Amino acid sequence: RARACGQRRGSGEGYDKLATALGGTKAYGKHTPIPLWRTAQTNGLNDALWCLGATQEDYPTVVKPFLRQFRADLFEHLALSPLPESMKTLLVKGVALLRDPATTDAQLNTYAEVAGPAARVDAWNAARAAEDAAWNAARAAAGAAGAAWDAAWTAERQWQTERFITLLQKEA
Repeated sequence: RARACGQRRGSGEGYDKLATALGGTKAYGKHTPIPLWRTAQTNGLNDALWCLGATQEDYPTVVKPFLRQFRADLFEHLALSPLPESMKTLLVKGVALLRDPATTDAQLNTYAEVAGPAARVDAWNAARAAEDAAWNAARAAAGAAGAAWDAAWTAERQWQTERFITLLQKEA
């Protein structure tokens, strides 16, 4: 019979893994709240993010800063790509806004309303102009890039997990 997160009882994953790390449900306390940072530390970021639906952690102080950091990192990586300068400028501005804790949701919404259409036009023009060259280069570099991508993604995911745990522990 399937359990939460597709886990099967006794699989050693999901809740079983967390309960084992806590010393068992009887020792830890069946109704004792489990800090979300502990879930992230034991089970990883995916399980911790899944748990956000049933958590006591505060969205504005935990989830929102994590999502902003994640978006800022993504924008930074994109800004290093071969893109038109106008698009890179929009991404750099987005990074600055996302990293500034004083930036309001209204300011981010205004940025998105301006940057979104401009980025789509630039992306379309750049994609059409570079389509053939990019396709040939991508085919040639795919093998080497696969390993580099895997390593970069693993490092990024580890950083995300550590950042998430840090945000959660600040709240506790």
